[in-house]
Amino acid sequence: MRLRQLILSFLDFSSTHFTSFERFARIDGDYDYGIRESRAGFHLNPASRDRSRESGKRSPGSMTRHPSLSRLIKDHHRGIALALRCRKQALGQIRPTGIQGLQARAKELADFFACNLDGHFRAEEGILFPFVANAHPDAGLLIESLLREHEKIRRGVACLPSETNPAKLLFELGDVLEKHIRREEKELFPLVEAGLVGAEADKVRAEIERLAAPPKPE
Repeated sequence: MRLRQLILSFLDFSSTHFTSFERFARIDGDYDYGIRESRAGFHLNPASRDRSRESGKRSPGSMTRHPSLSRLIKDHHRGIALALRCRKQALGQIRPTGIQGLQARAKELADFFACNLDGHFRAEEGILFPFVANAHPDAGLLIESLLREHEKIRRGVACLPSETNPAKLLFELGDVLEKHIRREEKELFPLVEAGLVGAEADKVRAEIERLAAPPKPE
């Protein structure tokens, strides 16, 4: 009788704690926030929304966004995932570890910057920041801070090829990139969306697409 009770107790403990651990591992390893696009804008898939609640974190796509910002949202989605990989790589938590893994991750970040972030920054600096500054004069400090972060990321990525051991720089770039993206989602994008109506929204979307497009190869 006592043995049966011990077995039942162990099974109950296992189902509770191991399931929790599995859920944590899945959240920690699942970088796809499940953003889907509809005519109304960008939404978080129900399963991803549940994972966000469980983890206590809000993903960049955890609220509906205006369709005009769709290209930037996609960059943010990928940028958050890459920022996490950069930090984990710097800490030796992703294989291959050591200099081989660090160099591979540095190349991934440099490629993402060239193909996505560079144009992303151009679009923000060329259309979103002036748009917000004109509609919200009190947002000057926010825009100045975001511009400084753009320059910090630009300089850091430019220094990656000359780093013999890029672990520290990779961690710092991953950290600043994630914080930058989350700040734009929380503070900048709501100010933009407040003024996106009618023809103005179409104009902003067209300008974002034009400025964010990667340069054509010569």
